Amino acid sequence: MRPFPIIIVDDDHDDIELMQQVLEHLKFDSDVIIFDDSTKALAYLQELKSQPLFILCDVNMHLLDGLNLRRALYENEEHRLKTIPFLFLSTSDAPPHIRHAYALCAQGYFIKPTNFDDLVELLRAIITYWQLCSHPVG
Repeated sequence: MRPFPIIIVDDDHDDIELMQQVLEHLKFDSDVIIFDDSTKALAYLQELKSQPLFILCDVNMHLLDGLNLRRALYENEEHRLKTIPFLFLSTSDAPPHIRHAYALCAQGYFIKPTNFDDLVELLRAIITYWQLCSHPVG
């Protein structure tokens, strides 16, 4: 298994707490770096030297929404060359959000499940996929 951390960007504290519980339940043993402020996440990611497993980001956030966070990172060539998987996990199933996410080359767009067990299965699948996936950096 790859020891890389997961970066979560979500300004809903209830959702953050739920994801932390799910990751504990899954016995995910790497670091989880959480940002409830997308502008701080952007600053961190622009200076990031290590390789995370992936970034899991909400769409609807205050200050800087997830789509604009993705755009800022994607338009930065140095960051783009790091090939960090960027995934959306949102309550929004709006087709324009989904199209926009993929237009910005997101590697996935997932609708937040409404219950714990479904979130466990979703995060288990996402983590397993990215742990097994070959990566140019790692």
